Amino acid sequence: MPSDWLRIMTDERFSFFSSAKRVMNGPPVFLHPSDTLQVVAEVISREGVGAAIVRGPLGPEGIVTERDIVEALAQGAKPDDVWAVDIASLDLVTVEPSARVRDVIRKMAQYGIRHVPVKADGEILGMVSARDILAWLEG
Repeated sequence: MPSDWLRIMTDERFSFFSSAKRVMNGPPVFLHPSDTLQVVAEVISREGVGAAIVRGPLGPEGIVTERDIVEALAQGAKPDDVWAVDIASLDLVTVEPSARVRDVIRKMAQYGIRHVPVKADGEILGMVSARDILAWLEG
């Protein structure tokens, strides 16, 4: 699979006119830091997304993905006793709306992630997921 990513990243089609803003889904789904794991799972399922942003009083605090939910449950977390902020990845890896898709792919590969929030002026505008990129590649 890494060779496929490298082939995509070096394909010239993806360096022209293709930005994160063009590929992203938005607006993003937000969670409150004190939402329970149960609420987090319900929101992500209802909204049909793979990740949601945890937003506190000072702005984005982290991201919760489907994988975070599964890992928490596998470790014995009780859905009504664990908060979103407890399972969130707190170091957000983001891109600007003008970032090239190939740069988004590089970040995903570099950090081992499947969701990258698109951020401008301190606000999360949307999210690019690996699924979004694959759909975009399909044209």
